[in-house]
Amino acid sequence: MSLLDDAIRKRKEIIFTYNGLSRVVQPATHGIHASSSNEVLRGYQVGGSSSSSQLPKWKLFDVSKIQHLQETGETFSSNPPCYKMGDSAMKIIYAELI
Repeated sequence: MSLLDDAIRKRKEIIFTYNGLSRVVQPATHGIHASSSNEVLRGYQVGGSSSSSQLPKWKLFDVSKIQHLQETGETFSSNPPCYKMGDSAMKIIYAELI
């Protein structure tokens, strides 16, 4: 099981570098993107930096661009706002919040 899948199943917040910026994320779904076939992570970014928008916000991350991935030591008990199982952007889902 990957660290991403474990973090999703155990509701552990993660931190990583993406496009040169630190991101703090509540991971929700890990799988294969429907059109690009890239491995992706759907997560609710709650902290760190973002060049594209205000936080918190749902984001789709290309796993190949994630660096320095680790758990923050924090957990989240409830699903992030507007979370839906069965992410339609993914053709294969490895792990998702339930």
